[in-house]
Amino acid sequence: MEYYYTTSPNINETEGRLIIDEYEFRHLVKVLRKKTGDKITVTDGLRNIYNCEIRKIDRDKMHCRILSKDFNLFEPDIDLTLCIAPLRNMSRYEFAMEKAVELGVNTIVPVITDFTILKNEFSRNKRDRIEKIIIAAMGQSQRCFKPLFEKCVKLNEFIKKFSDEKNKVVTGLNNVTNSQVFHSGTAFKNDEVVTNGGRVFAITSFGKTIEDAIAKSFASAETVNYEGKYYRSDIGKDLMNWGK
Repeated sequence: MEYYYTTSPNINETEGRLIIDEYEFRHLVKVLRKKTGDKITVTDGLRNIYNCEIRKIDRDKMHCRILSKDFNLFEPDIDLTLCIAPLRNMSRYEFAMEKAVELGVNTIVPVITDFTILKNEFSRNKRDRIEKIIIAAMGQSQRCFKPLFEKCVKLNEFIKKFSDEKNKVVTGLNNVTNSQVFHSGTAFKNDEVVTNGGRVFAITSFGKTIEDAIAKSFASAETVNYEGKYYRSDIGKDLMNWGK
């Protein structure tokens, strides 16, 4: 079963409907010949999965009714980043993008080395084409997270970025009382927890309601600190309407 893609602004969970437009709309209507009443599975690329029924097809968009929702199915447990230099043969590069998505890569970074022939940023047209390849591979491999395709960066700058993320002292871990903190990419140095490159913190909380548990997790996220800290503010909010 293939997944199809639409962006978050096209989804209205409250009213139980979503819209598919642009490339995916043309693929569904012109190539696959989908029609009203057909069942399809749609993802927003942010780990949300919607089982839908096509209700109406306009000239430039498809209207669907959301029948049910799943979250984060079949995604790998590890966060993989692929660094790959642009190739002279664009078709080979596109093939690499497709296979990277199918293998579970979450971030693709084009890196420029001393021996890279193409040293310029991709044109808008090439970037749009790569995005379409990523979306197609995501759907065909039943992935619900759309991998990020970053801007070109010099290899030494990319390495320095991760080197700079090491040995920053992490504070506040002992002050977390209502949550369980899991972390990787850290180290223990001079009796302190420090960052060790590519760090990831996962904070899990219990509560009488989902809203209560989410509030505790975000409060704990504020308690843990280190230089350059950032975290997503949307995680867990998709669960608030779960079961309603």
